[in-house]
Order: sequence, then structure tokens, then C-alpha cells
Amino acid sequence: MRLKLSLLTLWVLFLGFFGNEGHSFAQMTEYTEKGRFGMEGLITQQGFKAGFTRETDQYEISLDANGNSNLSGPSANNFAMQVRGGFRNNLGNYNYLSYGIFYGKTISGETNNISTVGSFRLAPYIGVQRHFSGTNLMLTLFVLPYAYDHEVNADGKGTTANSNLFFLGGGFGMAYLFD
Repeated sequence: MRLKLSLLTLWVLFLGFFGNEGHSFAQMTEYTEKGRFGMEGLITQQGFKAGFTRETDQYEISLDANGNSNLSGPSANNFAMQVRGGFRNNLGNYNYLSYGIFYGKTISGETNNISTVGSFRLAPYIGVQRHFSGTNLMLTLFVLPYAYDHEVNADGKGTTANSNLFFLGGGFGMAYLFD
């Protein structure tokens, strides 16, 4: 799944840069995002996330949340939030390159009645976005090239594990931007 997400991101970047042949750069940059709020849904390694986003021509900020519960087998439930904030560069033809900082934190969580609160992930991100002409829809795709992962283990002792991850996180989704 992680390799597929990385390959999909590279493919979308390739199409954004080389799929605009036959146009001058001045013709490609005619669309500018006027600055809108919206709702978004993302598919990530942690599952489906939903939240809010603010998109302008120069920057973006998104706040998403997800929760899950496992009632069969070992009991596990959690609620996590993530924030993504950074800059956007107009690539022309409704395409944007985005980059910035990603922070995700477990707000409440437990596995087998042992708390896992305190787990977090901090990372830079890079992504692409595509606005659809004549609609309020925007496709978004981002990857975390490097991530610092701090995980509280559910071993009853509160031990932690710190990890350095490379290209093991990201997301793909759709946003509806209000006028």
C-alpha cells in the first residue's frame, strides 16, 4: 500500500509537469485559487479521515480526524487528529504543488484497556492538488518523505518507541470547497 501510494504520487507529479505540452507558462497559470474553506475526506494508512481545509493561492491548512474501534478480538479503539499546513505553488491548468509540515496525534486510545495516548507523528509533506474546472471539487494527494514517529506501546508499562520512517505515510482524497 505504501509503495503504491508513493508511485501514485510520482505519477501525478509527472502528469502535472509534463502533461501540459503545447502551452506557454503564461497560458497555464490563468487559474488562481481565490481562497476558500472546504470539507475533505482522505484515505491514509490509519484509515478514512474527514475534516476541514482552507485553500488559497499561496497556502493551505487542513485539520482532519479519525477514530476506530475493534469489538472482535483484542479490544482497541482510538481517536486521532492531524494538521497539515504549508505553501502552494501554482503549476498551471488547475494544478498545485503543496509542501509543508504534518503533525498527527492520538487524542484518546487504548489497546486491551491500556492507554496509548501520547503517540504522535511529525513530518514534512509534499503533494499535488487538482482543481476541477467548473466545480467546487479538488483532488489532493500527499506523501511524507520522512517522519519522526513517537509511539506509546500498549504493554502496560508506558514504554515508548521512536522511529524514523521514510516514505511510509501520506494520503489521497477529495475536498469540496465552498464559494
